[in-house]
Amino acid sequence: MKLFAIALLFASSVHAADVVGLGVGASKANEAIVRIDGKATTVRLDGVPDASDAAREFLQCLLAGRVVHVDVAHGRVTMLDGNSANDHVLEYLQTKTKVDPCQLGKAAYVRGTAPTAVAPTPGAAPAEIEPIVTSEQLPQPKPAKPPAAKKKPKAKKH
Repeated sequence: MKLFAIALLFASSVHAADVVGLGVGASKANEAIVRIDGKATTVRLDGVPDASDAAREFLQCLLAGRVVHVDVAHGRVTMLDGNSANDHVLEYLQTKTKVDPCQLGKAAYVRGTAPTAVAPTPGAAPAEIEPIVTSEQLPQPKPAKPPAAKKKPKAKKH
């Protein structure tokens, strides 16, 4: 019986630890939906109020289709760039911008690298945030023309 209790305790602590999941979206501003082991799991984000539908939309677009680290027991979802989804939503709730919440949610994640600090432009309004452009969105260079074939010298007639 003791062995069964230990196994049960171990199994429950494994799921409570940090696991990797796929972000599906958000049902509320403080509820992330992530797919863990193929099953949709709702994670209530610790310290995040269910403030508005715009905040839910922000979280939805921040998480949808992204691989994330999830700590269900502590209510934390962490992006692969190391930033917390909890913190992103709290920061969004403090802004007074008219930019589409979904655009901001998508732009909040920095692929492959940790975000770097950038000094704000003096006098710039929050609505003047420029979208992030990925290499896939840039115009592709035209393929180079192959070098022209060298002409053979004509043979002299004797």
